[in-house]
Amino acid sequence: MTPRLKQFTLFGVLLNIPYLGLLWLLLSRHSIDTASIGAVVIVYVVLLTSIEGYFKCFDPQRSVRYNLSLRYSLIALLLATPGIALWGLQIHNPILFFLAEAAAVVAILGASFVASRRTIKG
Repeated sequence: MTPRLKQFTLFGVLLNIPYLGLLWLLLSRHSIDTASIGAVVIVYVVLLTSIEGYFKCFDPQRSVRYNLSLRYSLIALLLATPGIALWGLQIHNPILFFLAEAAAVVAILGASFVASRRTIKG
C-alpha cells in the first residue's frame, strides 16, 4: 500500500462521514425526495472519483505493475457500499442490505483472485 493510497483511503473515509449523514437525513424524512438523494449521490461519486484520480496520478510508475489502479478501485467500492446498505436499512429491507454487502465482498474477492492469477507468485 503506497502512501498516496493510504491518503486516498483517509480522505475517502472523511468524505463518507458527511455523505452518510446527509443521506441518513434525507432518508429519514416521511416523504423521500429521490431527486435530492440522486443529487447527493452524484456529487459524492464525482468527488470520490476526482480524489481517486488526484492521488493515483502522483503514485510512482513502478507501483503500476502491482495493479495499483485495481486497488484504488476496490477501496472506492468499499467506500461507496455503506450508502447502499444504509438505504436498504432505512427502507426496512434487510435483504437489500445483505445483498449490497455481499456484492461488495464478492466483487473484491473476485477482483483480487483475477489480479493474483496473472502474477508469478499467484
